[in-house]
Amino acid sequence: MNQEATEIKDNLAKAAEDNVITGINPSYSIGIDIGYSSVKIALVDDYNDVIYTDYVLHKGKIKEKLTEILARLSEHYETNDIIYGGITGSESRILSQVCGGNHVKDIPALIEGCTRQEQTAYSIMDIGGESARYITGFGEGSRSGVEISMNTNCSAGTGSFLEEQVSRLNLSIEDYSACAAKSKTIPRIAGRCSVFAKTDIIHHQQEGVPVEDILQGLAYALVRNYRGAVVRKLPLKTPVAFTGGVALNEAIENAIKKVFNLEAGELVVPELCAETQAIGAALIAKKDCLGLNLRALTEDPRFLDECNIYEDQDVKLPSLGLFGNYDSRDKHICKPFAGDKGKVCFLGVDTGSTSTNLVIINGDNEIIAYRYLR
Repeated sequence: MNQEATEIKDNLAKAAEDNVITGINPSYSIGIDIGYSSVKIALVDDYNDVIYTDYVLHKGKIKEKLTEILARLSEHYETNDIIYGGITGSESRILSQVCGGNHVKDIPALIEGCTRQEQTAYSIMDIGGESARYITGFGEGSRSGVEISMNTNCSAGTGSFLEEQVSRLNLSIEDYSACAAKSKTIPRIAGRCSVFAKTDIIHHQQEGVPVEDILQGLAYALVRNYRGAVVRKLPLKTPVAFTGGVALNEAIENAIKKVFNLEAGELVVPELCAETQAIGAALIAKKDCLGLNLRALTEDPRFLDECNIYEDQDVKLPSLGLFGNYDSRDKHICKPFAGDKGKVCFLGVDTGSTSTNLVIINGDNEIIAYRYLR
């Protein structure tokens, strides 16, 4: 961290301390959750009540969306009144150079935010853009028996898995629930691997299976994978709170109830399910007195200039080739064919998960022509 960034960090804590000493205005605490696909913020007041939240998909533009979301916040609340702050999430390292002291671990933030909304919950099913976690054993205020399980470094069973498959169907993820609600059957789709799921989807499309049924099949595929790869043999203690961005999808919620055989009231979706971790970060920041001057985030351009995911700025990677374009060119030597009438030829068709390949051969098994179609 350079001297300029160090000065900014020191000013954050000093401004927060000054506000506490003078007792001016309310003392709000903010939680900032920067995840794989979205940025969430939550603001809590003196009574630990959540008074403001915001959620936006960043699509890789984390700095821009973070600035945008904090600017909207400043339109409703005076930034000088926000004196505590916690940063959490899988991509929170983008702020680590300047806000390292404000980092809040994901699991404590998730539990804290969940129990604030659902005090009777004994377990959490959390599914986000890249993470899928199951946490249990923290009911009645106890944290001593907490058990945690999470997914490996694979997109199967996460929000990105759904987004990837939905994009192939030319649909928006926001339309998923409404469309899946019209389904009449639940086709079997592999959920343990995105490649296998893609193959199954294409085969179902070729068979004329409606899109709404495919979406329902995807929901069940994700939940079955979550049960086998994440929950595994951990006890299912209810009530279970369903959190994370995927909890906004009613098709997934319904699939969880069916796959886990949950009765009415055993699965609860908090009103602020997507912002749960941000809420927890705000509460922990307030409890631990993690001072934060939000003006440094919204007004000081040096702050975001210091934020960078990559330590080495000199790394230059070559451009990717045009994958799939002309891959089949000059792969076979074709026998000249004048198109004589009465000549017997044979057509071979290979329909795969991503392409269709056609080959025509003559009676001597010589290739006359071929095509590769994506």
